[in-house]
Amino acid sequence: MRKYLITCAALFGMSYIGHAQVGIGTLSPSESTVLDMHAKDRGVLFPRVHLTSLNELDPVVGKKGDLKIKGLIVFNINPNLQDKDLAGKSEGFYVWSGTSWDRLTTRSEILKLIGDNNNSQSLEDIWAVINQLINQTKPGESLKGTSVVLYDFDKEQFYTLVKDDKGNVVSSEVVDLTNVIQKAETKSSINRGEVMVDGQKPELVKSLNYDQTKLKKGQIFYEYLGEERDKDGKQIPFYLDITGDVKKAITNNQEVQQIFEETVNKFLTEGGNVFFGDHDDDNSTDEVLYTFVMNPTTGKREKKIINLAETIREIFKHEVVTTEIREALGYNITEKAVSTGNKVNGKMIYIYSGLTSVEDFNAETSGVALPVEYNSKAIDVFEIQLYNKLGYLEKTGITDVEVKGGKIDFSLGSGGLYTSLPKGDYKVVVQFVVK
Repeated sequence: MRKYLITCAALFGMSYIGHAQVGIGTLSPSESTVLDMHAKDRGVLFPRVHLTSLNELDPVVGKKGDLKIKGLIVFNINPNLQDKDLAGKSEGFYVWSGTSWDRLTTRSEILKLIGDNNNSQSLEDIWAVINQLINQTKPGESLKGTSVVLYDFDKEQFYTLVKDDKGNVVSSEVVDLTNVIQKAETKSSINRGEVMVDGQKPELVKSLNYDQTKLKKGQIFYEYLGEERDKDGKQIPFYLDITGDVKKAITNNQEVQQIFEETVNKFLTEGGNVFFGDHDDDNSTDEVLYTFVMNPTTGKREKKIINLAETIREIFKHEVVTTEIREALGYNITEKAVSTGNKVNGKMIYIYSGLTSVEDFNAETSGVALPVEYNSKAIDVFEIQLYNKLGYLEKTGITDVEVKGGKIDFSLGSGGLYTSLPKGDYKVVVQFVVK
């Protein structure tokens, strides 16, 4: 039984990465299932167990009354588990109710059992046989109505189906998931700010509009469609003027200009200093980076536009330069929280690492401690990643995240679906923002 549980745990543990559905024999498991198996000439074999008594869990491992194993299904191979009319005919599927084994019986099996009895058997005896096979509703006890959520693949819609105590459909309604999904989505936007004075916080404004009449050839724009929508439900676009922002950064930042003087010039194959401004005495054209070169025909110095993309490619061919850039922009992840340099909704994202422990077949971890300096601060967790002892990233989901008492508690899984990892200690890398 333990080997069976370990096998199932490994199967589901690997398959729950990023998705709630598990597919066997199919690349597209149904979204209505946890496990979807496809096969043309194969079936599924449940564990075959020699049950000893309807009222005892034995030989299945576990404790009678444990609600965690309620609903456990096995195939009984003991033909004499039940006496009287079912003696020698007790093989079949049984489900554990929590206190006893109940047999899962088909209509054909019931008819066969009735037919095997002699003609003199009374109607009461026949009902006695049926009651041994299924849970018969007591006289006067009404059945409760049921409701289910179904998916119509042709119409691509979810809808609820409600039945009364007699099994008749009393109502059917299409489920509109649009509002539910929109409320659950993280509302993100892109704001732009320009620093005008050293040490001064820039005024952030939404990057929504651009003047199409002022666009020029070669200008680069990016359009971002976030979750924010207008009154008609259409996504509101945000525009990033990459060309304009780079131009302003070069024009107004003395440090950037100094870098061009000290580094870019070093790798230019000809010319001297690098300049930024008017290169052709035409106010209608953009200002660009240029250098002076000697025209071999006229013998005069002329302005030559610098191909910045080509120059940057030349710079990045030098390993020393690229290494220094990576080291300057990177950060070391330790127990101390440091800024990543990135922001979400205007809030700086911090990162640090810690340790957590996991027990066998338990999705709940021991959590990870917060850096001491953030114990009293309100934070929102942005991302949690787990690494094993070999340093490899564990591709498992994180759920049930809760920050309290200087600690982040979390479980392994996705939503209400939980997975497990081998018992041991794991490195935790946490990214968070301060509220």
